[in-house]
Amino acid sequence: DAKMLDPIGVEILQRSHSKSSDPDRDYIIMEYWIKNTTVQELTGIHVGLAMDWDVGQFRENLGGYDAAHGLCYTYETGASTDPDYFGVAVLTGEVSGSAIWKNGSDDNSDGVLYERMTHFSNEDESVPADRRSMMSTGPYTIPPGDSVRCVFAVLGGNNLADLKANADTAASRMVSNEQWSVPLSVVFNNNPPLVRSFGGHPDATDAYDRELDILSPPASPVFSVFFGIDRFPYNLIKDVRRWAYPYDEAVDWNLEMDALVNSVVLSWNPSDFPSQGNFTLVRGSQRINMRESTQCSFPGDNSRTLIQYRPSTQASVSYEIDRDGWWLISLPVVPQDSTVGTLFPGLNNHYAYSWDPATRSYITHEKMEPGRAYWIYFWGTSTCTVTGAPLRRFTSSPTARGWTMIGSPAGGADFTRPVSDPDGLVWSPAFGWDPGMRSYFSTGRLDEKRGYWVAVMGACDMTVAGSDVHLGKGTQSLDRDAFFRECGSTPPGPPEVSGVEQDRYAVPSEFDLLQNFPNPFNAQTKITYILAEASQVDLCIYDARGSLVYEYSPARREAGTHTVVWDAADRPSGMYMVELKSGSFRQMRKCLLLK
Repeated sequence: DAKMLDPIGVEILQRSHSKSSDPDRDYIIMEYWIKNTTVQELTGIHVGLAMDWDVGQFRENLGGYDAAHGLCYTYETGASTDPDYFGVAVLTGEVSGSAIWKNGSDDNSDGVLYERMTHFSNEDESVPADRRSMMSTGPYTIPPGDSVRCVFAVLGGNNLADLKANADTAASRMVSNEQWSVPLSVVFNNNPPLVRSFGGHPDATDAYDRELDILSPPASPVFSVFFGIDRFPYNLIKDVRRWAYPYDEAVDWNLEMDALVNSVVLSWNPSDFPSQGNFTLVRGSQRINMRESTQCSFPGDNSRTLIQYRPSTQASVSYEIDRDGWWLISLPVVPQDSTVGTLFPGLNNHYAYSWDPATRSYITHEKMEPGRAYWIYFWGTSTCTVTGAPLRRFTSSPTARGWTMIGSPAGGADFTRPVSDPDGLVWSPAFGWDPGMRSYFSTGRLDEKRGYWVAVMGACDMTVAGSDVHLGKGTQSLDRDAFFRECGSTPPGPPEVSGVEQDRYAVPSEFDLLQNFPNPFNAQTKITYILAEASQVDLCIYDARGSLVYEYSPARREAGTHTVVWDAADRPSGMYMVELKSGSFRQMRKCLLLK
């Protein structure tokens, strides 16, 4: 509408729903939310789909309208090579128009299309021709800022009876309209309340989506409060409006408020919540079940206030650790507590390690994030079970060219055609780690619980979804040779040289710079250093002439063992000096690059 010469002031959100198994493989449900973006009421709104089917090789098409199913259909006659029928059925609202016409019989101007959306006609229904069709619903009245929901089924069938049966199936499977919005009253310093809402309705003021639905946070003359989403939920990618029934993913809302107040009181009505899911208000150590409470109060400090939604549907995944060593794993569920020591009790070192493509080094984490991959060192055999909301889909956003670690969603995912934005920047296959062989293997399938390395050609948003979700075509870059020369033909190895060294330095008493491994090396080597206490680190590498060729200066690092992978693919063969500086500690070691 925004591109029209005379826009009427609507915004359209489209969702499509499809399956690839019987009895649901012969239709697609198309759901539309039409929002009035003006300050005035819109009347006489009709919503329809205009279809140019081109059935069969010769396009000798006829069609008809079946009122019992709200179905407009087209099929081929004459020298038919395609016996199938195709059509559109209205699943919500009243049918307002149905039309079948010959291509070229008149124009397709807005006026003509509107006429077909508001009347029933079937021109020259006895003459086969290249025909087009229209199926519509309405009329609707949309108040300012409000929306209407219209749902259609786009259908195929072996014959007319099969087409009607598929229309019935689509109607029975239609996406539920259980949309909801929960008002939250915010009172500060006993002033009049401000009301902000969150929820699953497309019109809920549930988030400050930068440059999407709201261009700036809601303003108040004396106090600022709004819902924000710092990091979009794993399944939403960019826009909270993508969240739809049955709401089986976890979502966190961050209630952002001015801290320059003495007290804050939040109030809500539990009856506003939908029937499914659990809602928890989290502030510091406080965890309040919002279904069993109506109010909470706290001082106006800087503590973060979250409203967490967790679906009632829970999944459990079991990690069968059958040997000691490094395991490359991920979380296909969203647990209540993602602390490494809680998820995997009994570890000597309650840290997980992830890869930073920008610095090409490992960083440590005390908590794990679903959708990301982590190295964890396990001693001996164990079985750990993790329970949480199933992670159906997530987006990884690498910021630099190189090898990147990603996790896997619940049920696993196909990775033969990776989907990225911009397109073509992620290469298949992925690389997993075999703890028994202590080596990588390539695969086009991401299995849940495992972590993987993938080759990323540049900064992008990479979408990973379960096997029941079709994401798109997915192309791949052709500059693989250049990537391998720059980043290596295989991913970096595990964070530490060996588990023995990790155990030896689990509680270090002194600083140390270990000898790099391997040494001599070709292209990549691991540099491990030990910190006796948390401190600032500077790791520098110099060539034989004393020129600085690599510098790694991360933020303050915790006490323990840390590893940096130096990629020297662009450096000439020769002797290099590695220097570690941390406070008053300084140590140097030699390493040899041979190509």
